[in-house]
Amino acid sequence: MVTSAKAWKGKREQGNLELKLPSGNVALVQRLHPEAFLSSGLIPDSLSAMVNEAIKTKKGLPPTAEKQIMKDPKKLRQAMQMTDEVVCYVVVEPKCEMPPTCAFEMSGGGRCDAYMDTDDNRHTDSNHPEWHAFMEGERDEDTLYADEVSLEDKQFIFQFSVGGTADVERFREELRRGVVGVPNGKSHKGKAKRSPRHK
Repeated sequence: MVTSAKAWKGKREQGNLELKLPSGNVALVQRLHPEAFLSSGLIPDSLSAMVNEAIKTKKGLPPTAEKQIMKDPKKLRQAMQMTDEVVCYVVVEPKCEMPPTCAFEMSGGGRCDAYMDTDDNRHTDSNHPEWHAFMEGERDEDTLYADEVSLEDKQFIFQFSVGGTADVERFREELRRGVVGVPNGKSHKGKAKRSPRHK
C-alpha cells in the first residue's frame, strides 16, 4: 500500500516537545529533521559548515568554531542573528518574534527598518552616509521578543534544534566543558529580515 503524503511528512518531522529551559520556563518547541533545519534559510553561508558539523555530531558548535566566530565581528553578528532567528523559528508557544527594527524615517522616504548593529554600521559610524541614531520600533506587550529571552535559554534551544540534549543539567555540563553552545555575546541586532515560520 502506498504511503500517504501525511504519513510521509510525519516521518520527516520530529514533532513538538515541551522543553524545560535553563531559566525554568517551558516552551513548546518543534524538533526539525536535520534536512529541514539546513534548508530553513536561517544559516548564513559563512556558518553553514560549522552548523552542518554540529548537526552531524549532535554536540552543538565545537570550541574551535566558537573561537573562530569570536575573532570575526561579522561572523559574531551573524551567529547571534542566527541564534535569535532559530529561536523564533522553532518555538511554537509562546510565539517569539525578532525585536523591532529601526523606525527612523529616511530622507529618501520609508523607514530604515534595520537592527541596531547592522553590517554597514549605519547606526554606529558617524561617517556613514546614512548614519542616524537607532530609533526602535514599537513593541507589542503580548509578544515575546528574541532579545527578551536569556542567552542561556537561547543557547539551549539552539543546540537542541541541531540535535543536542533536551536535558538542562547535561547541557550545562557540556557548556562548562566548552562542548556546546553559541558564542557568548549580546542578543542579535543584525540585518533586518523576517524569520520564516515553519508551518
